[in-house]
Amino acid sequence: MNYGELTNTLYFILNEKAVNKDSDYISLYSIANLLEKYYQEFIIYKSKIESYSKTVINKRYSTSFNIGNFNYNENELSVYYGNIWDEIVLVKRGTEENNLINVISNINQDDLYIKNSNYYYNEGIKILESVGMELLKYYNKCLDYRAFFCEGKCVIPTDCHSFIADIGWPDIVLYSKIFKSDDDIFNSIKYSIRNSEYDYSINSTIIVNLLHNINDDLFKKIYVKISDCPEWMQDELVCIRYKELEKLKRKEKVLSLRTKVFPWIKK
Repeated sequence: MNYGELTNTLYFILNEKAVNKDSDYISLYSIANLLEKYYQEFIIYKSKIESYSKTVINKRYSTSFNIGNFNYNENELSVYYGNIWDEIVLVKRGTEENNLINVISNINQDDLYIKNSNYYYNEGIKILESVGMELLKYYNKCLDYRAFFCEGKCVIPTDCHSFIADIGWPDIVLYSKIFKSDDDIFNSIKYSIRNSEYDYSINSTIIVNLLHNINDDLFKKIYVKISDCPEWMQDELVCIRYKELEKLKRKEKVLSLRTKVFPWIKK
């Protein structure tokens, strides 16, 4: 397929392609909304925990505090204490991936322990004594999001043979394979879950102009099979799709009734 054929395909999808009514398919737009919802809920939760912890630590010890990254390979949460950003690593007992040999303190804050922090031992105790329960809640939330952040992206076919989709954190990418001379050039439209923005990797000004400000419309018209999506999201996608089809049925029923009552009005 060349750029001219791709342009024609995009025109068809945007202007003529019928709505996919199959219950086992769902649009890229709906998947993007779900992933964005999960991510925003996570960020809001982290912000609340971090804001509360900062306030408590600053009030008690007149110093700064920040929550760092969660290491999913080791199930370790990094937090930072003090103006020079002393890193303190926290782990949870009973997690299979953790090697607890280096755990040096359990100060009776449920399952959180200080790891590899001999130099910052006292700081770690202050943190757990002050906001240990809140950090435990955030730690558990991170574990709940393991599949979201770590399951990996999957490349799957779409209901439009010209495209394939790459679904998962941190973005959804729609690929089209363009043939130019003897080389395969992959062109893509990327939707960032983190930034809620589209980005292009397309060597065609015509196509970029065509898609300008209507990317949502394209993602609403391209569908993938739910069973091809990452397993952790499939149940929720089924529920979303059921609601979409019920809404579509109601809309079609209203349009049909309106046409009977007012036959001169177009659908």
